[in-house]
Amino acid sequence: MAYKIAGVELSLQPSAGRWVVPDPIGVGISGMARYPAIKQFELLWDYMPMVNYNQLYAFYENQSLTGTYVVELPDIEDNEWAFREFSGVVINHPTSGEYFQEHVSDVSLVIRNIRT
Repeated sequence: MAYKIAGVELSLQPSAGRWVVPDPIGVGISGMARYPAIKQFELLWDYMPMVNYNQLYAFYENQSLTGTYVVELPDIEDNEWAFREFSGVVINHPTSGEYFQEHVSDVSLVIRNIRT
């Protein structure tokens, strides 16, 4: 399976990805923490050529035209390595570290507003 944004497979698949656990919004009467239904997912790359970074940046820029995206991410509720579509998501501006020989390091793209 591959990570996709708007039906387009990322030209460079991430080195890692992770669900970002939100802060609890309270505690129920059973004592268990209650979490918001809206989640985030972070895609990470160690090094990325600029052409691939520009693909991420173009997704961010085009978001103002489309409003939201459909993405394909690992399903947090599945016990196997399976991807699922999540619609109505918003992506943050991609971030990076230092430039190094026509590459950028420590690239991150956070996808927000994911309803699971």
